[in-house]
Amino acid sequence: MDGVTWAIRTSKRNLEHPALTIDALLNECHNLVVLDRQQNMLRFAHLSVREFLETRLEFTSPEANKMATETWLALLTSATPLDLQIAFHVYAIVYWPAHAQQCQDLITHLISEFLGSNHRPSKLYKDWLTSISELSRPVHINNLHIQPLSHIVIKVAKCLSCASDSPDPILAAAYFGF
Repeated sequence: MDGVTWAIRTSKRNLEHPALTIDALLNECHNLVVLDRQQNMLRFAHLSVREFLETRLEFTSPEANKMATETWLALLTSATPLDLQIAFHVYAIVYWPAHAQQCQDLITHLISEFLGSNHRPSKLYKDWLTSISELSRPVHINNLHIQPLSHIVIKVAKCLSCASDSPDPILAAAYFGF
């Protein structure tokens, strides 16, 4: 839930609603979404809601992935320190490249800014590498001991960190196909 409110708060389209809460969102969206309290996530109230939204151009897969990538990169580049105990932060660290791959033509400038230039990685990229390397080891989220999140995390961390002290963003661009 933290991810939804953070994404809405930081969206360029919603700067006038900085204090949006889940209750306010549910109130505004009435019968479109419901809160699954067990999973702590929003779900469409009915399949027909999702089917309708998928017919709208602004909700096509590339656009949805663009919005997700912008949200994850906004978090990774914000002044908010990343906390590996917060599932939303972990998701952003691990999965922003997967979302970016689905819409890269729409966000080339963001990816370039995040990665840096050839042989000159940005500080953000280096910080991300540090975070993803930490996730290749067991972590604790909400007092649960969790093994490395996925084999993808381990592969990426090993691949990108093998570049010694100065990891070249070209490796990430090649690995993710940017």
